[in-house]
Amino acid sequence: MPFDTSVLCPVLIGRTVALASFERVFEQIGNEQGQTVLVSGEAGIGKSRFVLEAKARIGQNQVWFLQGNCFEQDRSLPFAPILDVLRTLLISGSREATLRSLVPSAPELIKILPELVPWLPELTPTPALEPEQEKRRLFVALTSFLL
Repeated sequence: MPFDTSVLCPVLIGRTVALASFERVFEQIGNEQGQTVLVSGEAGIGKSRFVLEAKARIGQNQVWFLQGNCFEQDRSLPFAPILDVLRTLLISGSREATLRSLVPSAPELIKILPELVPWLPELTPTPALEPEQEKRRLFVALTSFLL
């Protein structure tokens, strides 16, 4: 087999309990309760494979998955996984629908997501505040968007 060919075991081994937990979380979505799942661990232990299998079992037609990844080198980047989620959201699906949902939070989010500038050129960022107030305003904007 060539070295550039990915090898993926078709059987997920030793993840029965974790998959059951994942499925229980997604049962709550049926009750119109949004959920967040954090999968973390050392590099190479099968996090990506686990998420792939869990998403396949749940079925992506039933729920809306927003997946953000972060890596060791992202340690110095604040909000790296959230920014990854937002960037993925912007390039997948309908850009117009995504931008409509982002517009109320965009004056704040544009500070951490400069990719919005070409799509919303008329947008002006909110004026800068003290760092702690800035952080709280950003949290409110992110929460508002996600809700």
